[in-house]
Amino acid sequence: MKSPSGAAYNTCQQQIIARSRHLFEHPCPPRKEHPHALTEGGRRRHRSTRRRCCLRVVGVGYSRGAVLVPGFARLVDEFGIAHPEGLKFGRDAHGNLTVESSQILVPPGEVAQAVGLFDPVGTNLPKNYDARLPKSVLSGFSQIARDEQRELFLHQTILDPDWSDDGRFLSATLPGGHSNIGGGNDEAGLETLAFNGMADYLNALTDRPLFTHRVVPSDPAQFTIFQATGATAAFGLRMDKDGQRNLRDELANCKIVDICRDADPVDQALANRFNWQRVTPQLTESLPRLPDPISITPPAEAPPWSLPPVPMASAASTASTASTALN
Repeated sequence: MKSPSGAAYNTCQQQIIARSRHLFEHPCPPRKEHPHALTEGGRRRHRSTRRRCCLRVVGVGYSRGAVLVPGFARLVDEFGIAHPEGLKFGRDAHGNLTVESSQILVPPGEVAQAVGLFDPVGTNLPKNYDARLPKSVLSGFSQIARDEQRELFLHQTILDPDWSDDGRFLSATLPGGHSNIGGGNDEAGLETLAFNGMADYLNALTDRPLFTHRVVPSDPAQFTIFQATGATAAFGLRMDKDGQRNLRDELANCKIVDICRDADPVDQALANRFNWQRVTPQLTESLPRLPDPISITPPAEAPPWSLPPVPMASAASTASTASTALN
């Protein structure tokens, strides 16, 4: 297998990021003035209410933490954003969390969400846990550790490999074992590439970038593929050496929900509040010549974004909303 050049990795980066931009930089559509806003106290209450409506959520996690991201996203989608005072949690008939609150700051289904997932692994999660992304998750980017061999460390396909049919999600396969994606190794080359790709995606969601690229090592020895062994492999003593990462595609208990292997269809009305455009990621200038097993294959070209244009009748109400997407 040919070792990648810097240009090849840049191509991969461009495919990893694509259409997500400005999801969190603009206010919500303006509301009609309420008669009670005529008083000074009413104005203060009205301004406070408008600020609350502009909450956006990005869920980011690694390994089992990444599999918890959809559960949190489903709570936000189903119950909205609640005030912490008087907030109560319960369980439904299947053991999943429920929320009770008398003060809902943002109604259910009104919070635009995105997700960034570092090699999700669902080992030992509850039987009826629901890892499907809800309709309010408008875009998402996931990374698969191509070379992880532990049989009980299956990659949870919250996002199917490569592009989703509608261009809403991308799951990129990267070289390395599980910890090469999550980080913490002395030889940090591969985890640096994974971090920089995720940083590009997350920075594209706002006009005020939050993450700076890490410096990519120039020493090829820094690009070691790690495999957990001994005590660190307690959850996967058997090793699968067929060269293919094992995947788990069941996201919820198929006896409880009909569509148990895919995300919920996107909320078209919520997505239409945003203008979608392509963006250019920050590129890596060069990479050292890497050993043959460490290669990076760019994913396929992004499919056309399938969301319909904003209807003319609603254009005025969406004039101050954001623009986003995932490449």
